[in-house]
Amino acid sequence: MIGYGPCFHMTEIIFDPKAPRKARQWKQIVDRDGNDVDWHKVFEGYVSAVDFPSALFYQEQMQAFPDAKVILTIRDPHKWYASARETILRNRHNFKSFPVNVGIWLVGLADLTDLVMNYGRLRCCTDAHDMDKMTEEGSVRRFNEWVEEVKRTVQPVDKLLVFEVSDGWEPLCRFLDVPVPPVPFPRVNDRDEFTTRQGNYMRLLTAIGWAAVVSAAGALAGCVWLVGHGIRKMSK
Repeated sequence: MIGYGPCFHMTEIIFDPKAPRKARQWKQIVDRDGNDVDWHKVFEGYVSAVDFPSALFYQEQMQAFPDAKVILTIRDPHKWYASARETILRNRHNFKSFPVNVGIWLVGLADLTDLVMNYGRLRCCTDAHDMDKMTEEGSVRRFNEWVEEVKRTVQPVDKLLVFEVSDGWEPLCRFLDVPVPPVPFPRVNDRDEFTTRQGNYMRLLTAIGWAAVVSAAGALAGCVWLVGHGIRKMSK
């Protein structure tokens, strides 16, 4: 829309046909804490990047792409915490529960699940490595520390835009030196949309898991019947 696409987003890892490979790639990046990464290869075919997990390694990407600009999105940290509780944290444990875990294994998204489940041990805005122990006070403090850290790190200062999405197109387009699109500023991936999509995703994985279990149980029952039938014939 403003000439900076394709843009790498978390959804690229989740919904891309090559998702298992991309999730594995990012798990390796996280395990190496962003060291010794060929960022040009990671973002091959992309013009920009936003969201988790790429934003965690903005310093490494600044070194790899020295002409790149950085956009730091901010919001009320207490509202951020409440939103995180109702979205990314709400169904974390379902990823490890039966039969969702079976569905995840079958579709090859185990590495993606590991990224999501271990979000708290990364460089993110939380006060606890165990995300179940996050507190509002500590997380808000870490949120504010992260904002100040980015402001100090990105130099020169004209390479950084501190941006609230409620400000709309004008400051963003001015910073990127592009025309303001003749359409309203988009509103996507809000709490309701995220919750709906996550619910659909969990139902799909549940169905896949149960289908696999029922199929395996049927196959096992068939094997038991064949063995029993063979034993009965041999005993006659």
